[in-house]
Amino acid sequence: MCKDKITGAPESTPQIFAVPCANNINENCFSALYQFCSSERRQKVKSFQFREDACRSLTGEALIRYAIFANTQIMENGSSFITNSYGKPSLPNSSLQFNISHSGKWVVCAIDRFDIGIDIEKNRNVSQDLSSNFSPEEKELLSECTCEKHFTEVFFRIWTLKESYIKSIGEGFSCPFDSFACIPGKECTVELKRYNQDLPTRHLKTLSVEQGYSSAVCTTEKFKQIAVTIISVSDLIGKLGIGIYL
Repeated sequence: MCKDKITGAPESTPQIFAVPCANNINENCFSALYQFCSSERRQKVKSFQFREDACRSLTGEALIRYAIFANTQIMENGSSFITNSYGKPSLPNSSLQFNISHSGKWVVCAIDRFDIGIDIEKNRNVSQDLSSNFSPEEKELLSECTCEKHFTEVFFRIWTLKESYIKSIGEGFSCPFDSFACIPGKECTVELKRYNQDLPTRHLKTLSVEQGYSSAVCTTEKFKQIAVTIISVSDLIGKLGIGIYL
């Protein structure tokens, strides 16, 4: 993981929990997660057409609750989460902030004492039209791509950075994509440019989760490093003691 050079700025210690193969869990694990999750989550799961979406959704709530437990030793009920007007969830009467994302086989959760956002995307061929609402500087970076593979990598690097920023500030897509720019630098450094000065400043990093995936995290305060914990679905179930709910 990348490290910042901190010079007198407040330090944050964000944590990231990541679950692989969350899109294809066996029936026993699926049943355990289903029974453990909130009634609201169960209703949502029933609406999914594809099983992999249901798997990621169940894993997502369990991972949030595990991340909270790892920091507080309190097992929150998923029904206790509240959401703002843009749908970002949080805990009432708590300074802990969390965010979740999933794509392909991965579900990831970021948690911190300050506002935080995370995004992960499986790299795939996309239409160049999807970058039409990027900033001019981001479009210029994409125009310099030498092939489709290069374009895909740069596109999703920028996309996940922008998504993580929007999720961190908690305004959803009401924040125009072209009102700020995320310019990837060397290694995993990122320059944030705010064309609308009412937008808050944030600190961004790209993450390396797995080849073929792009991921980014956005924090309120600077940080020296990010603690990343990779946990399997079965270990997640074990650590949560989900078996007692069956």
